[in-house]
Amino acid sequence: MEAVLGVLGSILLFIGTALLWILGILLGIILLFLLLLAVPIRFRLRGAYGGEVREGQGEISYFLRILRLNAYFKEDRLAWRATVFGRQITGSESSPEPEEEELEEPVEETVEHVYREPQEPPGQTGEALTPPPKPQPSGKVEMEEPPDWVKKGMRPIKPIKPVEAGFWERLGARLSRYADLWEKFKAYPHKQEIWRAARRAIGKILRSLRLRNSTARIRFGWKDPANTGLTLGAASMIGQFLTGDGCHIELEPDFDGACLEVDGKLEFRVRILYILWVGLCLLGNRHVRELLLFALKKARKRAD
Repeated sequence: MEAVLGVLGSILLFIGTALLWILGILLGIILLFLLLLAVPIRFRLRGAYGGEVREGQGEISYFLRILRLNAYFKEDRLAWRATVFGRQITGSESSPEPEEEELEEPVEETVEHVYREPQEPPGQTGEALTPPPKPQPSGKVEMEEPPDWVKKGMRPIKPIKPVEAGFWERLGARLSRYADLWEKFKAYPHKQEIWRAARRAIGKILRSLRLRNSTARIRFGWKDPANTGLTLGAASMIGQFLTGDGCHIELEPDFDGACLEVDGKLEFRVRILYILWVGLCLLGNRHVRELLLFALKKARKRAD
């Protein structure tokens, strides 16, 4: 009997130890997943737009810059690449690499110019003959320095094609599917509560960006000065969440005509875990859940 109890105790001990190991591994995976969600995603944007100047570059890095996505836009070309531990894993391959035009260098002709001094008869002097000028060797044509994206082995993307005919009609037909949802929202008696909850959530996310070393100068204007004033008011409301110790945004409205000039750099980071937490808090609002359930029901009916 004691032997049977010993065997059963050993089996139960083995099962308990295995369950503890499994629970420990699962807990470790969950903690690792939460740790990865807590690691911020860093964004770095630099660029200028206005008149004939259209250029910019951006970088998205994650987990101590182990994962990186770089993009460059200059001279109507967009190039990008993704790297892991500094090694490129993918890049833009929509068009082949630009073929450098080979300039034909002129062939240097080796012409031997033989010069012999004339032999003057004794007692007779004449003017010294000057040898013909030797041809100057043609120098090599200096090639222009390639841009940065070519040096880094990145491939360009062809310029964006113009909008095809019928694009706006298709977009309008797609948006018309959500007309019922829009009408429901306008007739919803608690839409002010939804708007306040959404505004608080957006404010929390904007305040959590943690901007640093960011500057921006924006000069804008519409044909109608009233629209310029409205845009200035909306931009000022958003800018109050962004302006801080590490960020400076300068707005220059132009009421004389339509224009847009942007110049500056922007560096910030976002934590996915915090965004998920804010989203869960937003779903805690009863009115937001009701509107979301109504949208899901409409989407399910369209699918059926």
